[in-house]
Amino acid sequence: MCLSHPVSRQRGFNLVEMLITLAVLAILLAVALPTFRDLIGRNQVSSASNALSADLAYARTEASTRGASVFVCPRTSDGSDCMNPDLGSSYASGWLVYTYKPGTRVSGAVFSRDSVGGLLLRKTTGLRGLSIRATDGKAIGFDQLGQFKSDVGSANPRLPPSFLICSMAAAGGIGMSTTHVPGTSMVLAASGSVRHAVMASGMPCST
Repeated sequence: MCLSHPVSRQRGFNLVEMLITLAVLAILLAVALPTFRDLIGRNQVSSASNALSADLAYARTEASTRGASVFVCPRTSDGSDCMNPDLGSSYASGWLVYTYKPGTRVSGAVFSRDSVGGLLLRKTTGLRGLSIRATDGKAIGFDQLGQFKSDVGSANPRLPPSFLICSMAAAGGIGMSTTHVPGTSMVLAASGSVRHAVMASGMPCST
């Protein structure tokens, strides 16, 4: 006896169904992408402010531990040198934490790979898409008590610097604090501690 089995046919998508599916995906992407972009921007701002704050605290601790001044400066984009203070105050390329061997005469504390007696303790690379600016580009120094050194790189006593960290839409800009991606303000106290605050929406990331 011969038994016949029905032929199983798999139905594929027709053109209309494919177009509808693609349209739905396009709508979902249009809604999800800006939210995802904002999430990445907020995480970058948070990561950069935490990293800079941690390295300032590290420099402060090292100064107390070593019994010697320890410094932080914005680094050049192509190596292990301090950026020239006269060329700006951007920390977007990262920063250096360094000190000098005992007995080394320090002038301005501008570190370079050729610095006599200089000891590089930590090198941090900046994150792309961020604007990180300080009130000035001079090196930040901490003394043996972990307090801010007001005489570094200046003939007159200087106030502790503050920092503004914002997401940056275009390369080469200064960044802007927005409702969806707020910037972070960091203020260094004379004691060496750091205070964080959320920047107002619409505030440019320029000091």
